[in-house]
This record gives sequence, C-alpha cells and structure tokens, in this order.
Amino acid sequence: MRAAPRAAPNATVLRGRAKRKPRVGVPGHPAMAASTSAPFFTVDETALADLNAFLRDARELVCARDSNAKKKTPRAERVTLVLGNEAADLDSVACAISLAYALHEANDDASRAYVPVVCVPREDFSLRADARWLLESVGVDVDALTFAGEVAFGDASGPIVDDRLRLVLVDHNALASKSEYASFATAVDAVVDHHDDEKKYPATAAAAVVPTGSCATLVAEPLVLDQSALAVYSETATRVFRETGPPTRLNAGDPRAALLLAAVLLDTQNLNSRATRVHARDEAVAPILASLSSTGDPASFHDELKRKRFDQSGLSPRDLLRRDYKQWRFVGAENKAWDVGVASFGVPLGNMAGDARAIRDACESFARERSVDALALMCAFDDEDSSSRAFRRQFAICFFDKTGDSDDVRFICASPLQARLVEPGGALSVALGGLEPVADETARDAFGGFAFEQGDPKGSRKKAQPALAAFFENASSSRR
Repeated sequence: MRAAPRAAPNATVLRGRAKRKPRVGVPGHPAMAASTSAPFFTVDETALADLNAFLRDARELVCARDSNAKKKTPRAERVTLVLGNEAADLDSVACAISLAYALHEANDDASRAYVPVVCVPREDFSLRADARWLLESVGVDVDALTFAGEVAFGDASGPIVDDRLRLVLVDHNALASKSEYASFATAVDAVVDHHDDEKKYPATAAAAVVPTGSCATLVAEPLVLDQSALAVYSETATRVFRETGPPTRLNAGDPRAALLLAAVLLDTQNLNSRATRVHARDEAVAPILASLSSTGDPASFHDELKRKRFDQSGLSPRDLLRRDYKQWRFVGAENKAWDVGVASFGVPLGNMAGDARAIRDACESFARERSVDALALMCAFDDEDSSSRAFRRQFAICFFDKTGDSDDVRFICASPLQARLVEPGGALSVALGGLEPVADETARDAFGGFAFEQGDPKGSRKKAQPALAAFFENASSSRR
C-alpha cells in the first residue's frame, strides 16, 4: 500500500541519490544541549529530505485545495490515515510520522497511500513545546504535517465499503467519541499502542498492544531489531506490515531514529523504572536508536526534552487544560453516557492561575467548550521547593451540571459521586497510589477540596483512565 510521495517523482529520486554528508541539528535550530557544546544527535540530509518530501506530498494528497469546495475528497484512490492520539504528545507524533513513512517504504500497492495525522488543530501544536522543539531541531517540516480538521473527507457514504479509507491508530487503541474519525471506527485496520487495551477496534484489525513504557518502542522494533530479536518481538512487524513487504531497517542518521529515541527517553524518564513504567523492550531499543542517531549523551537529551515539556509557566489556564487533553464517553448504568475529560500539564494545581476563582472559572469554561460531565486534572512536576527537587503528581476532579441548556454548564461542589470516585481503597485511589489532600490552599479552594497529592509518582493518565472507565461505567444516572 503506497504512500503519497511515490506519486511524486522527486521522492523516488531523493531516495536514489548518493547520501550527502550527515549534518548536526538544523541550521537555525541546532540540536545542542543547553549546558554543553555536544550535539544531541546527527541527521542525514538526504534521509531528512526524503521524509519531508513524503510529508509534503502526503498532506497535498488528502487536503483539498479549495477550502470553499462543497465536496472535498482525498485526492488518492485509497488512503490509510495513521492517527496519533488526540493529545498529540511527543510519543504520538513521533510514532505517527515514523510508522506512516515505514509503511510507505514497505508498500508495493500503487493504489494505496499512507498519511500521518497529528490529531490536534494546527494552531494548538505550539502548545506542545517539547514536540515542536524536537521536530524543528531534527529538521522535520512542521508546515508539511497534516493536522486535525485538514483531511478532506467529502461524502463519507462509501469510503469504508469500497476500501478507500483505512485507519491505523498509534499510541491509542480507541477513537474518542468526539473524534472527527469516530464515524469511521469500522475502518480501523491496525493498532499499535502501549495503553490498556479497550478492545474497541474491529476484530479484523491487526493489533499490537503491549504495555511498554513507550509506544515508540513498538514502532521502532521492526525498524531496528535483527531477525532473531524480531522472532520474539514480532507484533508490529508481523501484524501491521501484513499487507506490505517487510519494513526497511533504519540507517544511521535517519531522522526517525532521533524522533523515536526522544519519545522512548521522555516516556520512560530516561529508562528510570523507579519513576515510571519501563519495559525490557524499551531498554533493548533505546541504545540501538541512540547509536543510529549518534546520541552519545541520552541523559542530556532527555533532560532537555523534559525542560521543554515542563516549561509551561507562561501558559494560560485554558492553554494548560488543552495542551495535552483526552476525552472519553463511558456508558454507565441505565445506559447513561458520561463525557469525561482528562487534562495533563506540568505545573502544580495551585499555580494554574493567580487565585482559586480564576482556576475554577477556567475549568467551567473549558467544560462548557468540551461539553463534559467531569474533568480530571493531572499535573506532574519537579518540586522546586524541596532540596531533592522530588518529582510529584497531583490529581483534581471537577463535576458539572449539564442537565439544562448545553451552554449552561455549572461547577458542582462536593457531590456524593465525587466523594465515591476518590474514596480510599477505590479503584482510582489504588491506581494512583493513594490520594492525600493537597496542602496548597489555592488548589483546595479551586476544586472544593477535591485536589490531591498522588502517592505513586508513576500514576500517569495511562493508569487513571481504566479506573475512571470502571467507575463511570458503573455510575448511576444521577449527576449528583
């Protein structure tokens, strides 16, 4: 199944040219450590040019030229969209780009194109400071990426039936209820993910769902491991590439090596099993990617990525809520649907705004915008006030009354349902290592007392989501 650049002669020509001398970073965007003169990685110019040509042609293929056209359809006979998750974090973006390009290279079906999609609006991508910095440092043309809302679907009555549209999900395994792709759920053809398996994709889909620390590990394995290793770690290679030829192994300087390494390092906190989930497969892939990208100091690379991710001091409360946001619809007792959002960010709850009222108003406005019944806030940060700069996580939960007009969303203080959600020994408390009320008065006031310190610094959204699902799928129809 062929990706867009094969329709463009220059993409094939670029791959056929003699390799140019590898370059370090990108002119104007050097990939340099903040405290040393040593580069983080080396990128081969020709490989980078090929990748950017692929991205430009892929975008051109699926985005309508005329924004006023009544019917917009992807200008390709058959298209597979490789979708990152709706949070569009670094792992998701690196995986979507890398897997789509790998499938393109392996494809021998002239009628099929592969297109990676970053599933946030283009204007929101600037909020992902770490991902933006990484892509620009590597030299990936961000303007050439395809973002949410840019794929021209046109009349959707037939694409699935006649196989004109397929979806591949990376770094998630279920389409969000409000996703623009939700109506195409039966077109999901493959899944590569490391979260708890919700099993909401078609039974015919090729699924590689393994609880590694990073989804990038699963994408990288078929591109870097030798055949003996792939005989053991074969999910992605044998399932996702089932209708193409075998994936092409990465050469030294391939920009995807730096992208995938960054994702593995950031997701696993530099392979630190004391801080987060780390799988033996993450540990096996990381040094290979480091060698291919000539990353001699992965720790410094990780530290710079982490600085970029957690430097959110200048963001407004609304920007903090939307920069890394996911939303689910859970169907509970009496067939009642609960729309639940989870926002992740990197500043303490009490530092989101100048006072409690401003934080609460921002949450209420955001809930109205997203039409949610409940909004969970999960923040992770290094404690600058402690001598050890301990890594901490906090959790808060807001419930809203949506029973009236859809525009009339009101903050509910201290509902019985809130209390049950966070009760000691409950699924959520266990998943997050226990929940203790925060000491910060602003945070307590903003969330009506439902703001907590997490006992487990590894308790990320990956752990919270299954517990939230279990709770709301058993919740009564009462909103209070």
